[in-house]
Amino acid sequence: MAVDVAPGSTALDTVFAFKTGVVPTTDLAEVTVGRKKSVVRCRSALKAATEREPVEVDFVEGAYGFGKSHFLDVVRSEALSRDFAVATIAANFDSVAMHRPTLVARAISASLELPDQPTVGFGRLLRNLVEQPAFVARSVHLYKRWMLPGFGEVDHTLSVWPSGIYAAAARPELVEKIARWLSGEPMPIAPLRKLIREVCVPPRRMAVNAEALPGLIAGLARSLQELGYAGLVLLIDEAENALGPMSTPSQRSKNARFLHALSLERAPMYVVLAVTPSVALSLELDLEREISPWALDPRKSLRFVLGRLAPDRRLPLAALGRTGLHELAVKIVELHGQAFRWNSERRVNESILRTCVSSAMERGAPTRAFVKQVVEVLELCEQHPHVQANSLVGA
Repeated sequence: MAVDVAPGSTALDTVFAFKTGVVPTTDLAEVTVGRKKSVVRCRSALKAATEREPVEVDFVEGAYGFGKSHFLDVVRSEALSRDFAVATIAANFDSVAMHRPTLVARAISASLELPDQPTVGFGRLLRNLVEQPAFVARSVHLYKRWMLPGFGEVDHTLSVWPSGIYAAAARPELVEKIARWLSGEPMPIAPLRKLIREVCVPPRRMAVNAEALPGLIAGLARSLQELGYAGLVLLIDEAENALGPMSTPSQRSKNARFLHALSLERAPMYVVLAVTPSVALSLELDLEREISPWALDPRKSLRFVLGRLAPDRRLPLAALGRTGLHELAVKIVELHGQAFRWNSERRVNESILRTCVSSAMERGAPTRAFVKQVVEVLELCEQHPHVQANSLVGA
């Protein structure tokens, strides 16, 4: 079974990612197995996200090591191929605590990717883009659209992106200050507002708070669409940290409130959160018992806020069965052969793959552990081609 490696990708990088237990940045389509329904759902959501309908929020549910981060990278690849901008954050307790809006805004800005630009991060992107005449022309279009009342859902004058981007394109000497401001970095607002007013009308609100955060993110999605992109895809890994028992009830309420407000925005945007099954279960069954920040209105309980995790909003990633593991192992063998330039079909017989699969099934090993085991066995196969399969797997 041959695996075609995409031009510009590196099979060696993919194998190294497998060995170290991280998500590969190349050959994602070739090593994605057993996720067809979830990928179809993702593509459907991306297609719908190009319209300014309420933002769709999906939950990728899976145990540790079962491929949640890998699937988020699949969504990222699909989104970039469809001209979406992508921001990927991890909801940890240090740099991206989701109940702290400034940290969330900063993380989104720092991870922003555009499909036609090699750099990552809003500040770096803006510095490069303002030197391109085509982008300067698009920034004028964006600013003119922003001046019309129909740009935003509630109050278009609150969106910070159009005037900021336009001012940076019109006055390149302001790029550094504006890039820091729009990236969520701390800086004095009043002097910057004065500088922007010399170029165009500044937004009415230039600071980030919990109330403004959903509109800030949706405004970025709308601005990106006016600049010629399809919209924005926001990927949130490790979301169980924000929505699970490791956060306080107050923090979970704030995070749920943020997601609810974001889902009500009308913007070309798709949001995917990765959560563990225990968190998904607690969200579905237990969160309605928590005190709602909206008092007695049952429609505003946390369970309602999170869309009640209806079946079409949940993308469960079950453990791969015997057939799926075998298919994945065959693909890893082919990539390993390409990476190290050896004939994998002649050096690795079927019994070795069956032994790897049987071992993983017996141990109930997560996909990540299985992948690492296959790579280790392949290295031993290359070094000791005549050793029995059982000995290699148990080595």
